[in-house]
Amino acid sequence: MKPPIVSALATVMLIGSLQGAAAGLLISGGTGGQSATSEASSPFPLNLTGSVGGSLYAQDSGVYSFTYMGLGNPGFINTFSVSGCGSTFTGYATPIGTSFSCTFAANTLIPFVFGANTAGTPKTVRNGQAYSNGLGYLVAMTNSTNTGVSAFIGLSDGGSSTDHDYQDLVVQVNEIPEPGALLLLAAGLLGLGLARGRGLVGG
Repeated sequence: MKPPIVSALATVMLIGSLQGAAAGLLISGGTGGQSATSEASSPFPLNLTGSVGGSLYAQDSGVYSFTYMGLGNPGFINTFSVSGCGSTFTGYATPIGTSFSCTFAANTLIPFVFGANTAGTPKTVRNGQAYSNGLGYLVAMTNSTNTGVSAFIGLSDGGSSTDHDYQDLVVQVNEIPEPGALLLLAAGLLGLGLARGRGLVGG
């Protein structure tokens, strides 16, 4: 009876760990079915569709990273920050790939803010706002659903119907798995591998 129990435990552990790591981010509301348009550097993946002005939530309690992916052809010097995190990305000044991380409680609206200085007038748009002061953003998961562990957020600084490119400053957001979840996943994979090696799991 021991080998089947080992196999069952391994399967349960693997499924549990995958479920626990499957829904760190959530997009709610906004105008769905939208995508970025191509520009010279195209830092926002053009194959993704998401929500303009959608609210991005941290569903899990834990650490989330924010990585500067670059910009397309911005009209202004744009910025991205997350309230309480103490770091800011600035277009043209921040090296691509720069990251910072923040810790959020479960079901927290991530307090990110895009800024642009248009003709000497600072303007901002915050998480959950469709268009504010001529600025808007697109948020999309790296999969085909509104939940996942990785998302892209792209700013459009033009403020007109002809400049909704969402590539004027692009940031990728990732949930960082807790060490315990990674260990659980590794143990589950190891258990399945052992069970398969003994012929207990078909393949």
